[in-house]
Amino acid sequence: MSECKYPVSLSDVAHAHKLSPSVLRKSFSRFLEVMPDAEDHAELVEETTRGGFGGRCLTYRVDSVALAAFMYWREHRGRLPRIFGVVRRVVEGGQC
Repeated sequence: MSECKYPVSLSDVAHAHKLSPSVLRKSFSRFLEVMPDAEDHAELVEETTRGGFGGRCLTYRVDSVALAAFMYWREHRGRLPRIFGVVRRVVEGGQC
């Protein structure tokens, strides 16, 4: 496996918070629709699933800046501080 540029895996964050990794990945994708500049702090990677089945799944690896903004966005139900200049908008597909 190649060296990843970003230290944090969203699937690790999901497991730490007892969330489904696929739900968190989809939520992060919606976050990127609202704040596309965050994509400069993330990369989509394929990794082995947990549980020993040898399956593969897609997840994001992010830096601390993207993780902090994303977790704030989730905690505040899709809202970011006005200083970011992001107008809250509803993204098709449901909740954040």
